[in-house]
Amino acid sequence: MIGVAVLSLLRNPITELRAEVAKYRTQQEAAKALGISPQYLTDLLKGRRSFSYKMLQKLDLVVYYVKIVHRNDDR
Repeated sequence: MIGVAVLSLLRNPITELRAEVAKYRTQQEAAKALGISPQYLTDLLKGRRSFSYKMLQKLDLVVYYVKIVHRNDDR
């Protein structure tokens, strides 16, 4: 039996992050609420940095598909 996990993103992370930031008066407030530095937030919004797995989780963008494959082992 082999288990395969695939991480899939159904929505654009930058678009989702912009929507989250729009809930706050300033980017600094948004960064504080998200638990990240203002510079990291700016870099994400401008596409200069990649989204960490943790950040994707905070934006509720992580979806897993797990496929179990049964294989006969003819030894």
